Amino acid sequence: MHHINIQQEFKVQLMMFLSRIIHHHEQTPMIVFEQEEPIDRIGALSIGELQEIATFLPDHAITININIPSLAQSIQQQQTISLERKLVQDLLLAGASYPVMNALFGMTSKDVTLLRQQLHIQVNGRPSALSDAQTITINQLWNQLNTELSSAEKLLSLHARTLLPINMLWDAIKAKI
Repeated sequence: MHHINIQQEFKVQLMMFLSRIIHHHEQTPMIVFEQEEPIDRIGALSIGELQEIATFLPDHAITININIPSLAQSIQQQQTISLERKLVQDLLLAGASYPVMNALFGMTSKDVTLLRQQLHIQVNGRPSALSDAQTITINQLWNQLNTELSSAEKLLSLHARTLLPINMLWDAIKAKI
């Protein structure tokens, strides 16, 4: 069984990354060198030479500091964006029209058209009008939904309960948003 030494692999990858930064004369505030002189030579070394240096480099020679609160905030931002992206896709798949997506997310018609193409969604024209009884039921259901949900989440929840296309639901509740 081939055993991968993660520390060794990390050192090799780091040496190759440093070589690329130095070779292209890129500056990054993420990397601080205690001295510049020997580091300058790394940019001219081959991959084999960098691998040999990584072999000789003691583990304590590299220190990495990670700002955990910043990392946690970045993870949270990515998760929020990912959830919104999924919500947008789910709404479109449930029949949301451009006016719905524009009102909820500020999307342009071009954005909506592009996403529909990517999701292979066919547009079937205007939805049928709701009956008065359906409108009353939809408004009652809307009022019962969790107030902590966003309007988009409430609309998707309403769709799941009624199985009506988002466009039809939108006509009944858009004044509440």
